[in-house]
Amino acid sequence: MGYFEDTNAIGSFHAMKKNILTSSSGGNSGPNSSTIENYAPWLLTVAASTIDRNFVAQTQLGDGQDYKGLAINTVGLNGVMYPLIYGGDAPNASAGVSPSNSSTCAFGTLDGELVKGKVVLCSEVRSGLGPQHAGAVGAIMQTDDGPYGQAHRFWLPPDLAAPGVNILAAWTPSSGEDYAIISGTSMACPHASGAAAYVKSFNPTWSPAAIKSALITTGNILRTETLNFRSFTAHVMSPTKNVDAEFAYGAGQLNPLAAVKPGLVYDVDEKDYIKMLCAEGYNTTNLRAVTGDSSACTSATNATVLGLNYPSVSLLVKHGIPFSNSFQRTVTNVGKSNSIYKATISAPASIKISVESDILSFEALLEKKSFLVKIEGVVETSILSASLIWSDGVYNVRSPIVVYTQKE
Repeated sequence: MGYFEDTNAIGSFHAMKKNILTSSSGGNSGPNSSTIENYAPWLLTVAASTIDRNFVAQTQLGDGQDYKGLAINTVGLNGVMYPLIYGGDAPNASAGVSPSNSSTCAFGTLDGELVKGKVVLCSEVRSGLGPQHAGAVGAIMQTDDGPYGQAHRFWLPPDLAAPGVNILAAWTPSSGEDYAIISGTSMACPHASGAAAYVKSFNPTWSPAAIKSALITTGNILRTETLNFRSFTAHVMSPTKNVDAEFAYGAGQLNPLAAVKPGLVYDVDEKDYIKMLCAEGYNTTNLRAVTGDSSACTSATNATVLGLNYPSVSLLVKHGIPFSNSFQRTVTNVGKSNSIYKATISAPASIKISVESDILSFEALLEKKSFLVKIEGVVETSILSASLIWSDGVYNVRSPIVVYTQKE
């Protein structure tokens, strides 16, 4: 779907014109690839990550085995053992419910006679009202959901990850509960929105793109074997098991404190986005559907999509065929005057990344410097991950770079 058909993309473009950054959920359709939502470059697209704490409860089976899981129990079972039944074995047949539907324990899918006085094992995480309404004394739920996706050839969505798994939050009173533990990018998005507002409070003159850049380039790297963000219901990403993990969490875990003072920012304005849309082949009608004004693609808007001054890079190349791409980036000094930044490249041996110039000297705040990045090589796997880091010894400004292939 083009941006001109996407109400979120259109609305957020108009917000950007008013100097407002829109934070958006990346969606929960993973873990398969190409499932992300809300990937317009003027949006902040957020993935859901786990947190460094859990609400733990323990379940003991009749054979003495103990299992830990997520729960907030204010009332225990007083040591009484109850029968366990799988939701798929207790369909509400009188209502025409199939075992596959009753396995989810959705409201009205369970047979009350079969689950009454028992603990129900459910295949999805829900509110628990279904088993409760059917007369069960408890429910055990399991899930393996997670946002995960590839969406654009030239930048990396999602932009970053924020806490979104097992989040304790206020709940609608009509459900009978004041609070609930909820998971998904709809929980991560508010965290990123709050972080953006926090950064804005320290830097009130910054553009939406500058705030977004600060959040992206200061994210905590998650490409490690040992992660501190663990959960009983979420995937733990690792470079050996998940070679395309950046398409799940973007630049890494949100770090609001570091984002307040990122050192350098990659800034973008409305004209730059219009040039990008023109480079993508938008005609005047489609372009104006996004911008809502009299914008048009002319020789003055001639550019490339890869030339958008974005803080991350995603390149789609052909498998096993040599490639070479060059593009320019411009950074604005928001750290210290009289500072010198040096470029450091981290990349696998099969691709070469060079930067010209690899040293940027700034004399004043808000001074801008441009540099050229060249990426070349041959990709024999599905994805290769790299990064460009500008550092002055105090600030480390990291841009993730992903080069990937797709099956024909």
